[in-house]
Amino acid sequence: MSPAVQTSIYFWFGYPVPPKERMGLIADAGFDAVMLWWGDEYRAANGTKEQLPELARRRGLWVENIHVPFSDANLLWKDGVTAESVYARYLSCIDACRDHGIPVMVLHATQGNHPPPAGPTGLDRLRRLVERAQRQDVTIALENLRQSEHLDRAFEAIPSDRL
Repeated sequence: MSPAVQTSIYFWFGYPVPPKERMGLIADAGFDAVMLWWGDEYRAANGTKEQLPELARRRGLWVENIHVPFSDANLLWKDGVTAESVYARYLSCIDACRDHGIPVMVLHATQGNHPPPAGPTGLDRLRRLVERAQRQDVTIALENLRQSEHLDRAFEAIPSDRL
């Protein structure tokens, strides 16, 4: 359970420090929680992402959320095999939250200045993601939308405490 009042910092703070040491520096600086990147891009520097929640907890840090990769966020709104693989990646991130006791998954619903329209394909995928999140006791936090249309449409179409 999270503390009532907490201070949190993103796990990567700009300097290449081994993960165990970085967690120690964060805890020693007085932070209560960390936010973790849930991609494999930084595996060489950080080790596996799956080890990070336990490293945090060993230092007394609560894991506030994971931030999922967003390089293909616009595919959420498109048809096709590649789009389905992005959707499947997001589903697995929800399961990772459940498996590691992390309450929130941060997701970019779009990327860049010219995302595809906020149409039924993306809304259906978001709806199914939220349904999975509800079953896993995870909340999906949408962020970094340069236009509000996708956010507005998502909240209109998916009334849920888990979004």
